[in-house]
Amino acid sequence: MGAGASIEDSKARIKAAFTVMDADSSGNIDPKEIAAVLAGSNLSEAAAARQGQVWFDRFNVNKDRKVDCAEFEAFFEKTLTEHGEEATLNLLVWFEELNQKLLAKRAAGGSFTESSAASTTAPAATIHSKKYNHELICKTCAVTDKDHNNSVDAREIAELLRADSKLSEAGAAKAGKDFFDQINRDRDNKVDAAEFEAFFDRHLASYGEADNNALIDWFAELAEKLEAKRGQAAVNIRKYNHDLIYKAFAVTDKDHSNSIDAGEIAELLECSEELSKASCAKAGMEFFNDINTNKDNKVDVSEFEAYFERHLAAHGEAENNLLIDWFADLAKKLEAKRNGPTAPAVEMNEVNKKIIFETFAIADANSDGSVDAKEIAALLENTPLSKAAAARQGMEWFERFDTNDDRKVDVAEFEAFFASHLAEYGVVENDKLVDWFHDLAHLVADSKRSTRA
Repeated sequence: MGAGASIEDSKARIKAAFTVMDADSSGNIDPKEIAAVLAGSNLSEAAAARQGQVWFDRFNVNKDRKVDCAEFEAFFEKTLTEHGEEATLNLLVWFEELNQKLLAKRAAGGSFTESSAASTTAPAATIHSKKYNHELICKTCAVTDKDHNNSVDAREIAELLRADSKLSEAGAAKAGKDFFDQINRDRDNKVDAAEFEAFFDRHLASYGEADNNALIDWFAELAEKLEAKRGQAAVNIRKYNHDLIYKAFAVTDKDHSNSIDAGEIAELLECSEELSKASCAKAGMEFFNDINTNKDNKVDVSEFEAYFERHLAAHGEAENNLLIDWFADLAKKLEAKRNGPTAPAVEMNEVNKKIIFETFAIADANSDGSVDAKEIAALLENTPLSKAAAARQGMEWFERFDTNDDRKVDVAEFEAFFASHLAEYGVVENDKLVDWFHDLAHLVADSKRSTRA
């Protein structure tokens, strides 16, 4: 697997390694046969047995309780894709060296002892194993680092731990804080990749290779689950926000000059019940100066959107969504004020009615004929929002749907919300919102089906 090589170049070596491991020549390897190989890495018999099962589960992707040579090869193909050429070659060499020890043991007809291990190439095998673990640890740290600031905090670790469905949100938060405190030895309230890896080095020294490998594997599996969960969102919430921002800008741009000034922003802010007209003029100028980063005394739509990007980076997704929604609501009020009496209502088409009904049925997880804030939050968890942010947004959406304030939303209220949205924002915007909720509902339904399977 040299420069420019592929897995094909090492297939013969992989097959040879498999043949040595297949002690009974059955064409398959089982946990015991794998454990016999791993005994050459200075593991105790019990630890080798546990690790034999761990490696067997990695190889056995189709869960048929047997691993043939094709699955063994497929594992190395997957390792090459996920961890690169060097890590894959290191892993193959590690197995080859362990196989050499196993062959020596079979030839001697005796048991594998620590003294015989010392006379072979165990240190090299340990180095190769450490390199493979290094790759797993770095990948886990990179996935955990949600905000890509090259460090992880207690909340990010809690989100990683939450990928294990056995932990509640509160349990994950506590465990995340406890684990962060263990890793953050220099007490600077941030953990970089070196500190993250140093924790596993200490764990190795205290508990041995088998337990440490098992812990690294567990964290790597959590990272895979977390990455898959984040990638599930087929609908990009930022695209929805993009549309809201453009609509707010277009409404604010009273003279249709493709730019907005402090006076137009002040007029928008006057639609807020919290601000007086005088304070709107002052706030309009301050906000204009915040947005007008190039100081050319005009703000185009890209500068307007860039402001929200900065706000997102500084304050997080939940706070940014609230600000965008606030501006969108102001724009809606300003448009209504300018347009005067509302035009005749546009009827909801039958296709959207059917989609809305199907979305409601999926959201109504307990089938009681109504949806609550938690059930709406369950939909929003399939967006990039954290669980806590999804809970807050779920409550906000619930209050929008619950127009009669009876603390429950039935299908009629659910549909009425979209009918109201249609009247206020038009067919195109309403179709986007209907489709967005429908896509989120299907992600929930697909997740339930895969869980049952």
